Amino acid sequence: MCADYHSENLTKKISPVYHRIHNRFIGNFSLKIKANQSIPQVIDKIKNDWNLITDNAAFSFTFLDENVQKGYDAYKRWMQTVTASCLLAIIIASLGLF
Repeated sequence: MCADYHSENLTKKISPVYHRIHNRFIGNFSLKIKANQSIPQVIDKIKNDWNLITDNAAFSFTFLDENVQKGYDAYKRWMQTVTASCLLAIIIASLGLF
């Protein structure tokens, strides 16, 4: 069993999470691959097990580090937009002083 972990982005508090497999609702699952294992072999094994459990439901995967990076890229873009807007507002307000 894992200790508490972030199931959402790192700006949110750690919240309780549970996982289950149901053949009518298939969500997302996070799996940890041990160090020094062949990733393609492990993915093939996971896919085979997935097909057995879900009766060949669609299988797709992503890597957590890539998902986290995408989330923070969007966050950085948003922060740049907010910063630029604030700077523009300060410049416009300063023009009123002169």
